[in-house]
Amino acid sequence: MDLYLLLVTVASTMFTLLCSKIFSIVYAKFIVQENKIIAYSSSSPPSPKSSLPRNCIHDVFPSFHGADVRKSFLSHFLKELGSKGINLFTDKEIHRGEFIGPELKKAIQGSRIAIVLLSKRYASSSWCLDELVEIMKCKEELDQTVMPIFYEVDPSDVKKQAGEFWKVFKETCKGKTNEVIGKWSQALAKVATLAGYHSMNWDNDVKMIEDVATEVANKLFNSTPSRDFDEFIGMEAHMNKISPVLRTDLDEVRMIGIWGPAGIGKTTIARCLFNQLSHSFQHSVFLMNVKAMYTPPVCSDDYNVKLHLQQKLLSQLINEKEEDFKISHLGVARERLNDKKVLVVLDNVDRLVQLQAMAKETGWFDVLYVCFWSKKVVEHLSKRFTDVRQRLNVLAEKSVISLESERVSMHDLLVQLGRDIVRKQSTEPGQRQFLVDNREICEVLADDAAGSRSVIGILFRGDEIYMSERAFEGMSNLQFLRLNVGPDGGGEAFHLFGGPSYLSRKLRLLDWSYFPMTCLHCIPNPELFVELIMYGSKLEKLWDGTKPLRNLKWVDLSDSKNLKDVSSLSTATSLQELNLTRCSSLVELPSSIGNAIHLKKLDLSGCSSLVELPSSIGNATNLQFLSLHRCSSIVELPSSIGNAIGNLEDLDFSDCSSLVGVPSSIGNATNLKRLYFRRCSSLVELPASIGDLHKLHSLILRECRKLEVLPVNINLKSLTTLELTDCSLMQCFPEISTNIESMYLTGTAIKQVPSSIRSWPRLDELHLSYSENLKESVHEQHRNTRDFSLDQKNLSSSSTCTRRMQEAFSLERLDFSFLNQKIDLNFAKCFKLNKEARDVIIQTSTNYKVTILPGKEMPNYFNYQANGGSLVMKLNERTSSSSMTCKACILLVSKDEVEAAIGRMVNVIHGIKQNSLDVPCNPSYHTLFRPLTEHLYIFEFEADVTSDELCFEFKVDRDEWMIKECGVHYLNTS
Repeated sequence: MDLYLLLVTVASTMFTLLCSKIFSIVYAKFIVQENKIIAYSSSSPPSPKSSLPRNCIHDVFPSFHGADVRKSFLSHFLKELGSKGINLFTDKEIHRGEFIGPELKKAIQGSRIAIVLLSKRYASSSWCLDELVEIMKCKEELDQTVMPIFYEVDPSDVKKQAGEFWKVFKETCKGKTNEVIGKWSQALAKVATLAGYHSMNWDNDVKMIEDVATEVANKLFNSTPSRDFDEFIGMEAHMNKISPVLRTDLDEVRMIGIWGPAGIGKTTIARCLFNQLSHSFQHSVFLMNVKAMYTPPVCSDDYNVKLHLQQKLLSQLINEKEEDFKISHLGVARERLNDKKVLVVLDNVDRLVQLQAMAKETGWFDVLYVCFWSKKVVEHLSKRFTDVRQRLNVLAEKSVISLESERVSMHDLLVQLGRDIVRKQSTEPGQRQFLVDNREICEVLADDAAGSRSVIGILFRGDEIYMSERAFEGMSNLQFLRLNVGPDGGGEAFHLFGGPSYLSRKLRLLDWSYFPMTCLHCIPNPELFVELIMYGSKLEKLWDGTKPLRNLKWVDLSDSKNLKDVSSLSTATSLQELNLTRCSSLVELPSSIGNAIHLKKLDLSGCSSLVELPSSIGNATNLQFLSLHRCSSIVELPSSIGNAIGNLEDLDFSDCSSLVGVPSSIGNATNLKRLYFRRCSSLVELPASIGDLHKLHSLILRECRKLEVLPVNINLKSLTTLELTDCSLMQCFPEISTNIESMYLTGTAIKQVPSSIRSWPRLDELHLSYSENLKESVHEQHRNTRDFSLDQKNLSSSSTCTRRMQEAFSLERLDFSFLNQKIDLNFAKCFKLNKEARDVIIQTSTNYKVTILPGKEMPNYFNYQANGGSLVMKLNERTSSSSMTCKACILLVSKDEVEAAIGRMVNVIHGIKQNSLDVPCNPSYHTLFRPLTEHLYIFEFEADVTSDELCFEFKVDRDEWMIKECGVHYLNTS
């Protein structure tokens, strides 16, 4: 990819008014496609957070398990880093004991970058894990750069402590305290989420080592601040303002303009930026006073001018004498700089030709049209202009517009400039090409004779609009009409529109929200239509009979609740998108919909009267989006639908309450990732062909109350989420994938949990209802007793007990302890839990999550207790460390049972005061989803405190809830 970064300082005598506005207010980011520079955005995300300055004694601290990699990957990697002049910490003189000492902590804290080499047996070393905890602490507190390398290990296994990595980690955890295990687990989870390097992405270690070492070197060089401009007051503020625009961390082309009168410091700012950035580019040049280099003739597109400037630029970039360096054509720059990262600063630019020497030589075309639309511009302008795409690219290259897909945007000031130019066409609004001012549009449409042949486009956005019955009679060249009004806009005046006045035969775009008529009689000839948007209209049909619609590509009739007939679209053979959302009177789609073989998007969600789909839907083989959500009258689907859904990634049948089944051809949707059947209350079965959906991630069957069983002998290898909540007839445990991470079986009639789930390596969440139905389990310790005994070896996230309404729970005992420190415990409404079970639950680490269980009083475990939401803790003994971890408990009750029953989300905010000053807590709040009255909510948080007397405060953010009691248990210091 070519990468130019053109930083241009523009003199006060700008070459034209238009260009002066461009360089004062517009910047763009560019990508190179097919050897063309294309602007595609006019905004930029904030620049990455830079490292905080600190006294560093090492460039890099490497953390690794020596037995794994020291003699192979590591030795070559460290040698490569050393060859680049990078100062590495080595631990040869440090004795490795049970704990890392102060020397090692000092080395970690004193390194600019920490590289964590995560190998298969990294977690076998408690020393490595302690190093990692300290490294992640430095990242948070000192903003240290951490670069993980995943060498022959899956990042997801590190994050979740799964697979072989988990087995190694488990052995290391033996004999360690919950506190230590929790810190290790948390550090591994955090480092696995950082952007890093995976060995599977390289063909060989040599290339990987070279690439990673280069990246490390770049990060170090970029983090070394320049001091050359320290004496310039206010320069740092300028740098901070420009940095978010530059984004040198992205692989994109950018052109930045600095514009203003002489003497304000434009050149100094540019020189400072160049000084800071040039080291990170392959080639860089600062061309001083471009204006004086060559004075061009009046003809600003003179070829020799551009050739001379490009020759001067290239000679300096590649360090050759200009007299010895000649170029023969303007394409040399692109050829010589292809795939190079280049920084070019042009100082004192005052002619467009000076910039054109760096880019493709192209022409301009009328920008006024671009001011009028934001998307689908190419299609709308293709009949009026040739090479529309190329011309838009020209505007993008010159930073007039930005292009992203089919959407065009430009700076508000440029839009206003275009509109001002149109306004100067005539003192009479009706004689202008475009009308965009609401007041002027109302004046024109209210006057029979105000409109003229000059009017090409009208854009109105407002609450009310009134018009005469002959408002459009004189607008024979009208091509684009947008009337975006409210539901009552225009009142009864609209009924006059059905008279002798018709819309122009040249109309290409009609966007009229809440259109008041039942038919489009006002458009006798829609042959040139490209886009039709009639949101919330009162249409019952489009036209009587058929009309030629071969150019029509986008139709949006959403919320047209009276629409019954769309057969007029049978001739729209170029149709790409059809939106019929919430057209609740539509009973059928015509079979002619199959003529739209280019259809990519079909949205039928909320078409509650739609009974069936025509078999011709199978002709829509280019379909990329299909939604039947809330099509509550559809009973079955045609088998031909399998031909149309091969490209879909999402398919939503939710709330299709009459749907009995789906055809076996659904197995053709081999790209499907998410399949939704929420509240399909008539669904009886799914075909075995769903086993062919090998890319399926989520299968959601919530509240399919007639569904009894899922297909057997299939393994959806990509499936991670299966939801069968409230599938009340489901009795057999679904074994359709061994890679499931989250399984929701609450409200089912499942009686047995198979032993095979012990071998499911990724299972994180298993939600089950524990009632009299669950009497048998392969994990039970005692038959015919009401207990739950499930091997926690592979359940690394949660086991949840829930039950709907006021049904009593039968769960009384837990015959295991929760070894996994990431567990999320929800025992809501488990009123029969015995004391031993409650003690296990209360004392299990929450790891910043929330544990829930019933209770009317504060457990004795919390040795500091008080009524209400505040309490005082007085500590008798403390270690020298200021870090403190506490487990807290609140007893939540409802003040307003009606409001509380709605089940809104509630946030519990907690804080600490010492010496009347607030102390930050981590985290500072916890979220309760659908909280229950007379239940205990237990959570943990950390804080740095120095006083022996602390005041804890707990609050909830909803008035219908109150904290009856609170308690705190002081866990430890670290």
